[in-house]
Amino acid sequence: MIRYGYANSGCAIFAISKALALLLLAAQLGAATTTKNGKEFSVFCEIYKLYTSEPNTTDLKRSDTPEPPDDIEDLYIVTLPTVNFTAKNFLTFNKQAWEQKKKSLLEPQTPEAKPKYLRIGDEETRQRVHWAMDKIRTAAAETRKRLSAAKAMIETLTNDVRKHLKQALTGDTNKETTDDSIYGKHANRCKKDSPAEQGASLASDLACLCSSAGAANLCVAGGNEQSYKNSAGDTAQSAKKALQAILTKCTPSAEKRHVTPSTIDAALAQFASLFGTAPSTGANTENVIGGGETNNDCDGQDENSACIDYNGVVQNKDITKIPWVKQLLEARKLLIEAEKQAQQLNANKAILQGLQLQAATAYAILGNTAKSSPTVAGGESTTPDVTVECSKKTKGDCTGKCKWDGSEETKGTCKPKKVQEQESHLTEKVTGTGEKKEEKCKGK
Repeated sequence: MIRYGYANSGCAIFAISKALALLLLAAQLGAATTTKNGKEFSVFCEIYKLYTSEPNTTDLKRSDTPEPPDDIEDLYIVTLPTVNFTAKNFLTFNKQAWEQKKKSLLEPQTPEAKPKYLRIGDEETRQRVHWAMDKIRTAAAETRKRLSAAKAMIETLTNDVRKHLKQALTGDTNKETTDDSIYGKHANRCKKDSPAEQGASLASDLACLCSSAGAANLCVAGGNEQSYKNSAGDTAQSAKKALQAILTKCTPSAEKRHVTPSTIDAALAQFASLFGTAPSTGANTENVIGGGETNNDCDGQDENSACIDYNGVVQNKDITKIPWVKQLLEARKLLIEAEKQAQQLNANKAILQGLQLQAATAYAILGNTAKSSPTVAGGESTTPDVTVECSKKTKGDCTGKCKWDGSEETKGTCKPKKVQEQESHLTEKVTGTGEKKEEKCKGK
């Protein structure tokens, strides 16, 4: 039994995958056995289609969790302190852009529409909401960075997958199946002559399997490709010519296919199932694919010798030693990592949705305070935190949001300023415009 194994693979999962793959292919391969190497060609053809398919980058980057709109930034702006909101510019906005941005948020964009937001609530509460919004905004920015990083990583991984698939197909990431240089001598590519080059590429193996002298029904009914064989046809040019003819018999799939870890598992299960099935009774035939009962030297001198002898490459019944199989397994690892990155996309979009809800909840606080404003007659703030904070201060440090109500240091109390006075203090603190203006005398 050929051992099919690679790092971190589960034996049970592989066994199930292999069994399912064989059952699904049974009907398809049944008709193929009437030709020489028909079953083997069907498997190799499916693997070829896999190599020429694309990783589904679009699906990997598209998640079931929708990415919410960036309302958090808008709510951050709407809740700005008055001094910032009424400034001529803000952050990267110039004067014109800043005014346009505010209009887009607070004014109806069409006659029948309503404003997107309202700038409601008292200044103090809005300041507190803005602080919360600032934290939410920072968290959202970090989350969006992770989103972008995951998308970029998916692109990188899938590009590397393409390279491994090309390397598996041709043996060179920069070469095509039409390049002579990817092929070699028949004795080295198909037999086990030294140096053993079986499995250097899937393209080369296909040429060994489906070309021989006297071919009449090789790989497909009427398959008569005779270009590549030992002796007279033992050249790279002959191998290329043979493969181009063979590929015309490998009909593309009707549906667009994508390479995934599961399709790679199925492909390798199909390939592994071919080992030990060679009809020849010669020595070491368990590592030979194709050929007939009377010959297994794989020299391509007739249909019975159209085969691939992997004995020079496969050791201890481990097919992962075959170069193109190794490349396919590397592609599989990268696809698994790409799927993990796709999961990160979903997770971070869910985080963004949660942050969006937090921002909307914080903004709703302003609507509640607008209905029940925390002021008393005369406009003094009655917010508990400010009242307590002011009551602890002496006359000397009764500043900011607080104001001393009394004539002496020990006679009087520190109380919250009126809301208008607090806004004035905030403006002076931020802009530095607290100078007193001289009043002109009138009438004298």
